[in-house]
Amino acid sequence: AASLAEKLNLDNITMIVPLDPLELTGEWNLSVDDTVQKAKFEREEIKNANALSQTKKWAGLAQLGNYIPSLGLIGTANITNEEGYTNAPSRSGKSNNWTSLNGWDSSIILNLKWKFDGGVAAATAQSMFADSQGYLENAKQKEFQVTSQVISSYGQYELARIEIDAAKQGLESATLAQKVARERYSIGITDYTTVVVATTNL
Repeated sequence: AASLAEKLNLDNITMIVPLDPLELTGEWNLSVDDTVQKAKFEREEIKNANALSQTKKWAGLAQLGNYIPSLGLIGTANITNEEGYTNAPSRSGKSNNWTSLNGWDSSIILNLKWKFDGGVAAATAQSMFADSQGYLENAKQKEFQVTSQVISSYGQYELARIEIDAAKQGLESATLAQKVARERYSIGITDYTTVVVATTNL
């Protein structure tokens, strides 16, 4: 306050104090743990690394799927029905016999195929699993970096809050001391130097 008054070419007993109370620009209500979790969730590089890890993992599993035997099952069924006279009708009056024949048959064909490529798909799968693990480690490293950054920033934020509270108390004490000094000077209890010193401490 005193330094500002001097730069404005004001007399050395003029008091300059902030019009508005000292406050943080914004208020953060989350705890440090919740802030860390939020930062991990919001960071795109962590999301991308985890997504790539999952993609490579499933691609490797798909390669191993080439070694799973394929089983084919084919079934057929046939039904026959025959009806008619065993002897054709005659004019001589022979008896005519009517017959009905029913029959069915079925078959099942089992087809088993096993593909082997000399281990090419297995080697490709292992390479993809290694890539997946690499992306996963990358994501963990980024999470560690984000955690360190958030904890550091959160500590600075908390320190700023403490400094603002301390500055408020200091300003209140210095303002009161300056007022007391001016009152004492006005009634002749103290000298002008005391007023200057009290004003300079603002």
